[in-house]
Amino acid sequence: MSNQTAHYLYKEIRLNLDVEDPNGTLSIRLPGSGLSSHNWRIPHRKQLSYQTPVTEDETDFVKEHLASSAFLSFRRAGKRPGSFLGRILNDGRILSIRCLDFTRHPDDEHDSTRILKFVFPHPIRPAGVSFADDEERESLDIFVLTTTNDLYTITLRPESFHLSSSNERDILAYCKTFLSASFGFRFPHRLIARSSQELFISLYDGELLRLTRSPGEDGSTWNESFYGESGWSSSLRNLLPWRGNHTIQYGDMTLEQDTLTSFAFTRRREGNKFNYLFAVSLNHRIKAWNLSTGKMEFNRDLLDQEREPQDLPRYLIDPSQSDLVTVIDHKLREDIDGCYLVTFSPIGSGQFKFWAVTEKESSGLVLQDLYPNHVFEPSPSSAEIWTMAQFKLNAGIDHQHSEMWILWKNNTNYRVESLKLDLLKVSEHWQYPWTSTATESIREKPLPVTTSARPADPTTDWIEYLFYPGQFSEATLQSALSIYNGGSTRLLFSSEKDKTLKERVCLSVASTVTLDRDPGEGMDYERFCIDTDFEWRRYFRIVADLDKQRGEAICLDYDVHSGVPWIVNADGMATIRRCNDTEYIWHNRSELGPGKNEARLSARDGILSANSPADIVRMAGLIRAATLFQDCFTDVLLQACAVTLESEILQDATHSVPVRIRSFYDRCDFSGEIGDEDYSQLAREMDRLGGFKAMNNDLFDDIIRTMSSTESQTAGELILTSFGEKTMVKGAQEIIYLNSSILFNLLVLLVFVEIEENGQEGAQLAIDTPSVYLDLLRLYREYAVLGWFAKTTRSETPITGSVDVDKMRDSEDVRASSPAQEQRISTVLQFPWVRMWKPVWVQPAQPMSVCLTKFINGILAGIGLSDPENYNDQVMWLQRTFLRRGDVELAAQFLRYQPNTAWSIYIKARFYLCTGQYPMATTYFKKAAFNLAHDEGTKLSTAEKDDLLRKSDAQYFGFGMARYYLHVVKLFEKERAYSFSLEFAKIGLQFTTMDREEEGNERLQMDLLSRTFNAALKTSHFDEAYSALMRYPDSENQRHDLTKLITVMCEEDETSRSRLITFPFLGLHAVVDDVLRSKCSSILNISTGTPYHHILYGWCLKRGDFRGAALALHDRLQRLKAAAASVSSSAAATTGAGGKSSAVAVVVGDVENTAVTQGYLALINTLACIDPDQAWVLSTSTSTSTTTATKRRVSAAEEKEKEKSGLQKKTDDRAAVGGSTADRRDGDGDRTKRGTRVVVTLDEVRKQYQEELDRLAYIANDQFSFTGPAADEMDTDDVL
Repeated sequence: MSNQTAHYLYKEIRLNLDVEDPNGTLSIRLPGSGLSSHNWRIPHRKQLSYQTPVTEDETDFVKEHLASSAFLSFRRAGKRPGSFLGRILNDGRILSIRCLDFTRHPDDEHDSTRILKFVFPHPIRPAGVSFADDEERESLDIFVLTTTNDLYTITLRPESFHLSSSNERDILAYCKTFLSASFGFRFPHRLIARSSQELFISLYDGELLRLTRSPGEDGSTWNESFYGESGWSSSLRNLLPWRGNHTIQYGDMTLEQDTLTSFAFTRRREGNKFNYLFAVSLNHRIKAWNLSTGKMEFNRDLLDQEREPQDLPRYLIDPSQSDLVTVIDHKLREDIDGCYLVTFSPIGSGQFKFWAVTEKESSGLVLQDLYPNHVFEPSPSSAEIWTMAQFKLNAGIDHQHSEMWILWKNNTNYRVESLKLDLLKVSEHWQYPWTSTATESIREKPLPVTTSARPADPTTDWIEYLFYPGQFSEATLQSALSIYNGGSTRLLFSSEKDKTLKERVCLSVASTVTLDRDPGEGMDYERFCIDTDFEWRRYFRIVADLDKQRGEAICLDYDVHSGVPWIVNADGMATIRRCNDTEYIWHNRSELGPGKNEARLSARDGILSANSPADIVRMAGLIRAATLFQDCFTDVLLQACAVTLESEILQDATHSVPVRIRSFYDRCDFSGEIGDEDYSQLAREMDRLGGFKAMNNDLFDDIIRTMSSTESQTAGELILTSFGEKTMVKGAQEIIYLNSSILFNLLVLLVFVEIEENGQEGAQLAIDTPSVYLDLLRLYREYAVLGWFAKTTRSETPITGSVDVDKMRDSEDVRASSPAQEQRISTVLQFPWVRMWKPVWVQPAQPMSVCLTKFINGILAGIGLSDPENYNDQVMWLQRTFLRRGDVELAAQFLRYQPNTAWSIYIKARFYLCTGQYPMATTYFKKAAFNLAHDEGTKLSTAEKDDLLRKSDAQYFGFGMARYYLHVVKLFEKERAYSFSLEFAKIGLQFTTMDREEEGNERLQMDLLSRTFNAALKTSHFDEAYSALMRYPDSENQRHDLTKLITVMCEEDETSRSRLITFPFLGLHAVVDDVLRSKCSSILNISTGTPYHHILYGWCLKRGDFRGAALALHDRLQRLKAAAASVSSSAAATTGAGGKSSAVAVVVGDVENTAVTQGYLALINTLACIDPDQAWVLSTSTSTSTTTATKRRVSAAEEKEKEKSGLQKKTDDRAAVGGSTADRRDGDGDRTKRGTRVVVTLDEVRKQYQEELDRLAYIANDQFSFTGPAADEMDTDDVL
């Protein structure tokens, strides 16, 4: 492998290890082996961890979050969960285990999201952990060797990783310990599990301890046997501690040079044939043991060379090396019936060897160098100094499809490379180009800058950068904040504990900056922004330093069942996937040119099958030129272009495309920002492509087609796990960011070239610039929306089981009411888009590394933003979802991406309605009215797809303006915005008059009239309410609402009462009379409350009904007299015999100007307006006796005489006109019950008035002390 430029075919997805669920970590403290059997059976305490541990300094951060070692375990294909990550933390005392499955079957009800943290009483030995899949039971066995030489066997079942599992079993049920007697005089170096029943432990003296147990045994006892150079060991040297002359110090251990450090086994075969163990020792030797006989078969140098004794120290291997040998247990050649070995010698630059292992009866096991005359030295595709740390070989299904993966390290940096091999042609394929794995481009995005284009406070940009989902772990940001505060003088307050991490970071940074005055005594905002940006950069440097330590690669592994490589970092991990078309071109753009790297293009494995090599070169050339052109931009120009492009995709076009392009050029000031040197560099780069004339429609169309998210995916049955969702989101974020960056570069290049080149005289480019500009702009808008999905977070309700898209859209999905700690935080892209998507994986037709890329492309394509019509539907569906769930803040942010369609305008109106911005809502409701009211296509789409509306609301769309406005009226009524509902109800009524012949129009009109009436009543627009009421086609509803109108207006104020009397109420006079008299009869206290008698009096006078007015006054007078009598009786009862003062108190003031006397005067004046012969009212007496001077009884006989003389007819006529509704309805029986009917004439009223005046005068002169009925029965002369 020669030193050459990297050829990128793969890409990593870097993932943080933040806890997915707030309740997702279970800490289990394990017991030590010294406990008694009694204490051993006591269930040990488990601690649920709900928050990320807070570290105060960098040392604590390293201890708490950075793994000292890590390893991956993959179970057999078909087992779920199938992939596990183990990490050793906290100085070797904590073993953290989690699942890494991407998908699960629909039958798996629970997702394996729980993280188990086993806390050991003593540190774990380096290389002292190994996993094994239990073949007898559906469980995972974990073997751990501590510094006290205790061997722990932990058996975990699949449900142990379910959040719903209580894990309250006694630890004794799944955790056993074993202490080998041989560890008393020799200590172990490395542990490896061949299976759940067979372990191997390399000892410090070069021996090998084999532990076995029978199926079903729990791990508390093991059978021991030793392997050495002479087979099963039994010599005295093996029983006593031994230290030779040549030893190696490894930590606190001293190892012999022949200590074994790397192992590989042959697979089990029928009859236990070809059962061998291969191991590499620290003295650069490879050894083999027959596990059936215990015999060592060979002991050879790793490079098959004989060395002088003095040279041996130079070939000693570091004890931390563990991946030095691997077994290929396939039959590659007919003449070799055995297996193949691949070994690696880490000495110097490193060297691989490929061996064939055969079994011969005469000579035993034979090790044959397949390529004795070839040296296979790996060399990184870089001029920097790299050290090969690990390799993994995927043998594939046959020798032709093998693949070698190599991990290179340089301090905390790393890189991964791979090579496809035919194991029978390694010498030939070794010279082929190695493919590299590209790191994420999104991690290299530029830092926020403050320029004149965006002069605002940089805090918003820094918050968006630092808290971009998946960019930095929460623990990193929290620890950086602690370190940042520790280096400042700011004091922390206890109240900050309740704030989010984002809020605390903002407070800490803001507290270090002050807003001062400039020399002109104004506020120096420019200096404030500069200082704020400086503090954010200081905080970022701390974050970056911690994140760099997190990124150190710990190990490389390869899942042979799914076909995906993994990188485990100190605090994170990365899965490796295949580059998609755009990523392949982007990462290899510098090396893809005319006539270059044809071998590489032919070896791309069909990943760009839709493009020919020539197309790839042309696309790479244009993207390279656009990128180099953008690289020369100043911060000011870069920000100006970003702001202009944002306005281009968000605002409706009001000018032609050429005018917009010219405006783009002028607003960004390309002529002043791009110098001659920059232009010359661009021209040279374009000359490689064929000049500016090479920019044609076909070239841009190829790029747009390659970048468009149109990958079709058939819906499958698998469900993404929480980890799978996280992986898809992170991969999608990278694709979205990369494609957005490329489109940005192409757009600014197109604008510049159009003005600078195509605008020159005689220049004519072979490109339709307006068409290409619109296509690029449309695609840029799509990725801008996707980018918003990818960076915007929201809280969600934990969902278990599968997610049905239709059920999700039809359900009443409201914000969860559970406590905050139970809320999951996810991006908008993850929920709902990723969660609704179900992948299809056909294995082993394609490895998971390829499927991951297809999954991500399928998710982005499934959102459906490429199609303009589908773009509108999806954008509006998501906005409706925000509104339905109450995510008003997200809806406000997303408002700018909504298209200018009728439905979109309607959704904007709903947003403003939801946020209480009623004037804006009114504007948008009106703007969308015509199209929504007449578009036939909206009738079904609303009911079937719109989850913001009920299915019954479909009747309001596409059936005319009146129905649409009725719907709007209901919305405002729901918000209690009655003034706006009144406005729309009046508009709707205008359209009902236009469609009188339409079926159901009368019912619709009645509905609108009723809502107009109610809204007007709520807002005290009584003229509007009266107008609507008088248009009611339904008399029953009209009578009902008339009562409401009268009641509200009477109880409002004096102005409303006066206005009520002026309403004509054509045809409803009798109803108004009934309502008012009913209100009068229901009065309990005449002195307080609404003056219904006065209103009735005014109403009757307005119509010229003097008898009706007199009757109202008479009824009021009777109630006033009764109230006065009640007050006097109460006063007399209070003072007893000395009631003299109380009686006087009743008439304090002007004795001739009391409420009673005023009532008499009003009644007299009203009756005086009637013809003297008709000046009477019909009253009802409720007392058993009346004064002869004031009342005249009417017996039944007298009534007959009056009837004969015509008086009774007059009485009945007056009663019919002026009597109350209750009087007219009462029968004789009811009349008897209510009292005697009495005719009161004008003369009698005058007498009563005079008597009242006399009575008051007596009382005022202290000549009358009786009150109540007794006083009425006494004659005045008696008192005198």
